[in-house]
Amino acid sequence: MILLMFLYSGDYVAYEAMRYVGVKYRYGGFDTTGLDCSGLVNLVFKKFGIYLPRRSRDIAQQGREVSPDSLMPGDVLAFSRIPGGRVNHLGIYVGAGRFVHASSTRGVVVDSLNDYYMKRLITARRFNPSKEVYFSTILSWIRRDALKEFSRN
Repeated sequence: MILLMFLYSGDYVAYEAMRYVGVKYRYGGFDTTGLDCSGLVNLVFKKFGIYLPRRSRDIAQQGREVSPDSLMPGDVLAFSRIPGGRVNHLGIYVGAGRFVHASSTRGVVVDSLNDYYMKRLITARRFNPSKEVYFSTILSWIRRDALKEFSRN
């Protein structure tokens, strides 16, 4: 478990985002009964003490901008339906050229950051959780998993 402390905090953000894969899409959705893209990003980052605006275009102006060449797990990706257009979709980078997002037709899924998405990428933003909230969240996961394991035995 000590190894957990050496991982980048964005790895935990990516892990949390992956937990919602399979949740259905719901416009304006903000919980596990249904999520839209900004609802997913909000739900994930709230777990780490980061409270973001509700709209995609407002979230895309928060945090620190990062180059697409230096993406790290946990970075928020902001897209437009048309290349160079206005931000109207978000996802969370999980590494290896993939990201989690709430697709209006498929629900929360993992997709490749392929040419289609790269042409529509408007900005990437990095949010760094406070160390106190970050470690508190990780320790609560460890406790939860330990209790599950203990109850099985």
